[in-house]
Amino acid sequence: MMSWDEFIEEEREFFGDSSKKVFCTLTPEEMKVKFDEDYGSPNGKPFLFWSEERVYFPVTYDGLEYVKSVPRNPTEEDFVHLGSW
Repeated sequence: MMSWDEFIEEEREFFGDSSKKVFCTLTPEEMKVKFDEDYGSPNGKPFLFWSEERVYFPVTYDGLEYVKSVPRNPTEEDFVHLGSW
């Protein structure tokens, strides 16, 4: 069981994003709700989360849920096809 907060923190660490949070479509309480992220049906509530450097969003593959992000501004950073991760 994981929460979106935990997934976002992992993604932020991966990209070294220590910038400030700008906005999130969920409340802080909603972001802390733990859910079964394993294969099956999606259980996490949809969201968008903006930091000063990146935009974070939920991804699902056969019901497995996780978080990916893209740069907030144009960059040379490559991006993989979602679901091939």
